[in-house]
Amino acid sequence: MGSTPSIGTTHMCSLLAIACRRSIRGRVVWRSDHYFAVWQDPRNTSSIYDIYGARVMSGGVVTDPNGFAISTSPNSQTAAAVAYDNSTGGTSSALVVFQSNSVATNRVRGVIVGP
Repeated sequence: MGSTPSIGTTHMCSLLAIACRRSIRGRVVWRSDHYFAVWQDPRNTSSIYDIYGARVMSGGVVTDPNGFAISTSPNSQTAAAVAYDNSTGGTSSALVVFQSNSVATNRVRGVIVGP
């Protein structure tokens, strides 16, 4: 495994702003050549959260400045977390897990997100 690169304070602030803008519980993981941030985001309605993600290159360039949808089901999705295993032959996929909330049940769901 490669080591996680150190990026400057300005770039780290940009990374955290992506993970935490209009959201709560942002998480960030290093994925072999870039950071991957996930968060719960109320951008579609003020009372229902969806899960979004974004890639940030090691130099601090945000590849997905508005983020991209990972899960947008009708009910809230919260408490996103992300993991990455770069020992899988270079597939560079991440596992994003989150709580899917509904009136009847709350479930943990997962989505594989490719490069």
